Amino acid sequence: MTQNATICVGTLGQGIWRSSDGGDTWLRVRHGLYSESAVRALAVHPSDPHIMYCGAHSGVYRSEDGGKIWEFVTSGVTDPDIHNLAITVGPPKTLLTVTPREIFSSTDNGATWEPMQVRSQVSVPYCRGVLVKADDPQVIYLGNGEIAFGGCHRASRSS
Repeated sequence: MTQNATICVGTLGQGIWRSSDGGDTWLRVRHGLYSESAVRALAVHPSDPHIMYCGAHSGVYRSEDGGKIWEFVTSGVTDPDIHNLAITVGPPKTLLTVTPREIFSSTDNGATWEPMQVRSQVSVPYCRGVLVKADDPQVIYLGNGEIAFGGCHRASRSS
């Protein structure tokens, strides 16, 4: 790892910690993100590593400077309890966020969000994760289950 590599780590209860020297030193991020946030997901823009997204129990946050300053971008998400994030390279490039009851998508870097209506399409008791297939961004896998570990886990495929 290069000495000037930036690393961000999300925690449950202490927000985001950031290192700009490859992990030698760490600073707790306090700009724009509630510092006690339970961070459940971090995602880096596929073509611009300075743009990052954070999914927390309070919503989605975006950073455009490599994680130094964060802004709240969850307008339109009716359930801000974010469990996971993913980014498709498109077209169009889409940011996906998973809440316990729905998946929301944004094609404008989080400025606006639309529900994907997954509950009307498949039986989703509790959304846990989302993953975009690496070699086909039109395929999205959804992980769900009633409990965090050891419960029913299924992946559904949609395009």
